[in-house]
Amino acid sequence: MQQELQLRFDDMVYTQKGNFLDLFDGTTTFVNNELARYYGVPEAAADMFHKVDLPAASQRVGLLGAGAILAGHGYPQRTSPTARGKFINEMVLCRTVPPPPPGVPPFPEAAGTNTTARQRLTMHRTDPKCASCHAVMDPIGFGLENFDTAATFRTQDNGQPVDASGDIDGFKFNNLAELGGALRKEAVAGPCFISKMYASALGRTPIELDGPALDRLAGLFASSGNHIDELLVNLVTSDSFRFVEPSK
Repeated sequence: MQQELQLRFDDMVYTQKGNFLDLFDGTTTFVNNELARYYGVPEAAADMFHKVDLPAASQRVGLLGAGAILAGHGYPQRTSPTARGKFINEMVLCRTVPPPPPGVPPFPEAAGTNTTARQRLTMHRTDPKCASCHAVMDPIGFGLENFDTAATFRTQDNGQPVDASGDIDGFKFNNLAELGGALRKEAVAGPCFISKMYASALGRTPIELDGPALDRLAGLFASSGNHIDELLVNLVTSDSFRFVEPSK
């Protein structure tokens, strides 16, 4: 699953040289035969990673539908819309989610076999200590609820139909595919990605003095059609990168 993510990103950057935003709702991926069986797509004669188109009805769209993302943000026995929503807030939207305040009550245990994770989170949010942060994370994370903690597709959670509807900045969605479409419309998605690349390249978190450089990169990125290959060239030829002070 980790190699799948690497191959999808490399394909977008170096082969397709496509629009970065397509990573949110793209319907092609890379699988070997083991992962092909897991995702329910055709195997290949030679068991090696190969590019496949996901079925038209598949909801496993975009990078957020990749097994490594889904399985990496949950618990062994249940999904976590909160952890998944936190990941999207921090890594895609560059929002800071504060740590839980002191005295937060434990997550409610399942009250019988027919209580979904969503219903228990709703109960959890009735406590004012929990409501403020969960109101930011959960409505986004619910969009991934059609995939269980092992990243396999499901339509039921503890015997009840999965409700994968949610809200992001006032835009309502019903599943991961619609969430992906909403994310590509987020104005901050491009600049957030640039800030992550910038921090990785310079080896430090951007500071206020980096504002003009980041603004310039964002402008060039948007005018290029959000092509990551061009962003990389613009980044490494910028004064910020060329004259970065070495780490000590």
